[in-house]
Amino acid sequence: MTPTLPSRDDVEEVTRLRERSIHMEQLGLIVVQLEEAKGMIEKGRVAHLRLAFILLDSVTELILHRTVQSELWDQEMLIGLLSTYQQLAAHGSAKAATEAAAIEARIIPQSELNKIDRNFDAKVAFLAERGVLDADLGPVLEKLHKYRNEMYHRDKLRRDVIKPATLIYFDSACTALNAYRHLYTLYGSPSELGPELKRYAVADGPLDLVGQDLPQRIAAQLRREVGLDLPQVRSALVQYLRARLDEMRDGLTFIEDNLGVPHLASRFHERARPCLDQISGECF
Repeated sequence: MTPTLPSRDDVEEVTRLRERSIHMEQLGLIVVQLEEAKGMIEKGRVAHLRLAFILLDSVTELILHRTVQSELWDQEMLIGLLSTYQQLAAHGSAKAATEAAAIEARIIPQSELNKIDRNFDAKVAFLAERGVLDADLGPVLEKLHKYRNEMYHRDKLRRDVIKPATLIYFDSACTALNAYRHLYTLYGSPSELGPELKRYAVADGPLDLVGQDLPQRIAAQLRREVGLDLPQVRSALVQYLRARLDEMRDGLTFIEDNLGVPHLASRFHERARPCLDQISGECF
């Protein structure tokens, strides 16, 4: 008996189901990391907050990486098209030459792709440039990532700001997740989801399927559950900044007293005060 070969439609459906399953698994990994960070934040001890911060940095880079990959989906296709049009142009087609130039302008150089793949700040800059991430979020993510490197690689832990910094990173990670996009629009029915995603799923999409906005729903719910107490965060950061400024002023006073350089401390205070007032909210 001759075996029946699967139809093209069957093969495409199996491929779609497999890719959807992989994507749901990937989103589940993100959710697990965010929920683990949430649990550590709730414990509130410095050791747990440190681990939460490191986890948040890891999951944020993972979100950025996958979002970048979604943005770059067309690069391989464009390279193939460019080769085709260049061959046509070589045979004298002026229209093909014009198309080739337009396609080439959309292809990102491999050196830049390598930089984006390896570098956290480059991922942030790429997504901000494309409007996927809010430009105002970029410097925040870059600073938080830098603090993570200090904490992880050089054991530099700023105890006075670890809690507000971790809360800010959690909120920023949720903002990055809110920008998370994928080529596939549906996640299947809630019964198909793993336990990591099921509690966030609402079957209100077409045919009672979970819609493309599942990452955004997850981000919104986690943000509500953790909460970002802005007055508390601002107060903690202001206290930390005041302490750092006092240390710097004391150092300048020491230089004045011992090296005979006048007015260093008073000039420093005059320049630093407007910034401190703004952060404190006194100028709002």
